[in-house]
Amino acid sequence: MKQHTVTYYKLTSVFDISQTTAGPEDYPKLFPNRPFSFEIKDPQLLKELDLGLRQVADKLNVPINDREDSLFHIQELGSAKGAFITNNHGQKEIFLSHRLSEEERIPTLIHELAHAALHDPKNLPELGYWTTENVTSADASIKELQAEMVSYIVTKHYGIDTSEEAIRYMASWTKHLSVLDEKEEPAQLQILEDIQRTAKQFVETIEASLSQNLSRENLLTNERQEERELSDPTVSNVIALEEQFATHYGIAKDPAFSREEISHYAQETTTLSEKEIRAKLALHRDEKIVDWSYTGEKTSIEIKDYKEEQQLNFRKRVVDGHAFYQVDETIEIMLKPNKDGTSIDFMQFDQVGDVQTYVVGNLEQAAERLASMNASPTFDTPFIQKFLSKDNDQKLNQHILHNQVMRDTYQEETGRSMV
Repeated sequence: MKQHTVTYYKLTSVFDISQTTAGPEDYPKLFPNRPFSFEIKDPQLLKELDLGLRQVADKLNVPINDREDSLFHIQELGSAKGAFITNNHGQKEIFLSHRLSEEERIPTLIHELAHAALHDPKNLPELGYWTTENVTSADASIKELQAEMVSYIVTKHYGIDTSEEAIRYMASWTKHLSVLDEKEEPAQLQILEDIQRTAKQFVETIEASLSQNLSRENLLTNERQEERELSDPTVSNVIALEEQFATHYGIAKDPAFSREEISHYAQETTTLSEKEIRAKLALHRDEKIVDWSYTGEKTSIEIKDYKEEQQLNFRKRVVDGHAFYQVDETIEIMLKPNKDGTSIDFMQFDQVGDVQTYVVGNLEQAAERLASMNASPTFDTPFIQKFLSKDNDQKLNQHILHNQVMRDTYQEETGRSMV
């Protein structure tokens, strides 16, 4: 008698992790793709980002669907948080798990939009890694690295730190980036350029959406502001002080400083000296340039143009005759034309009272030297004032006379100016 073995599975009830008593701290022990909670300082930001990301989806011609309107009749994704799905007929959609928290939804949506922008086999970028590689290959680790890196950059641009989840996710998929290291250098560059270009495009689209929303809200905001100013004179006084602060420190039209940042510095620096304020503003500008480069918010050409404009403004200040400058909070500099008008004494003072004097041929050369030291104009000069006090007048004159003798001696012996 023949015997047949029949394998079957017994039907039983199961539960999702969110339906159990397990807390978030238990999730890592239970499954890897666990829910994460990110700190969001401004809840309104999530709504604004969602609107901007929907415009990204519109540009990519990919709908964002859920269980009720899925083109592929999807109901569950298992432990996955989202998916970008296509078929041979050109249909595609982004499907997000209905169990995502509000904080998780935005990073997950950006991740899936990055897949749509970079890995849609019927709509690949013209210049990118996947135009020369088989996008349908099993090389999923590179795709996941690109999508998660785009999500990380874009969310970080808007102040959402997803590093705990993103780093773990990328390390898991790429074996701690060893998969990327195995690629040839040209391929690595293409993979990373895809990430930067896509993140920049997403940010530009979101910013355009935010601008549209702001323009619609500005009328209401302005009306409310006028009402507040009429009812509370202190509000208009604060605004006037902020504008005065921005004008005084030359940051009113500086793209490195937003209106909110100007307001923040104007309020924060009320107890600081001008020297400390200028040091803070210079540091902020340097950090903003690094941030632009890292996030791709500005291109390398735009950053170069910004730096050149800053240098031109600074050079104009020097040539126009501004005499006092500072480097951080430790050095003050005074430019003093010589009596014969042929050169400039470049006098450098420190906080312990020491002074060093160099000679430059003209104000253009002084501007170059100041720029190389990352100096900034100032009116607050306690080190110089201390040195120029009554007790130091004779000392200063002796110092200047000594330098003049040295210059004359050098010129007589060599036939060259001491510059």
